[in-house]
Amino acid sequence: MKKQCPYCGNTNLKESRYCGVCGKDMGAKKLSIRETLLLVLKRKKPLAFTRKKMTWKEKMVPILTAAILVSVCVIYLHFLVKAKLGPTPSDIVKGDPAIESQVVEIASNFVCICGKCNRISVEDCRCSLAARERDFIRQKIKKGEKPEVIIAAVDALFGGKK
Repeated sequence: MKKQCPYCGNTNLKESRYCGVCGKDMGAKKLSIRETLLLVLKRKKPLAFTRKKMTWKEKMVPILTAAILVSVCVIYLHFLVKAKLGPTPSDIVKGDPAIESQVVEIASNFVCICGKCNRISVEDCRCSLAARERDFIRQKIKKGEKPEVIIAAVDALFGGKK
């Protein structure tokens, strides 16, 4: 014997609980809209998912995680920027003031050619290439070479003369 679906009218096997066409439960009683609404209103549990109140420890976990993540990012960016910029001119000016003034005077004749510094003066540039140029000039001054010879040597080795 076959069973007929009360919803769509499809004929199904007697053993079938669900309709093969519409998939609805054929054993369940078909409810009107009014009956369905009454059942929903009588429910004691709310239909929507309600969150339980979080303890203060549960609230602190995402806050602490975010704080640690931000701290790690700030530290990483600090060292990344420091590594890309290299030593600053203020970091370099630690030696003899007379030699350093000569270094600045000679370095002002050159622009940085690293490609990242927009060709600013070697005396003001903070990149590692400009720092090497200043060190080269400093060594030549300490050897007692004349400024004209040092300028020619820097231009031959590094280029970038103004």
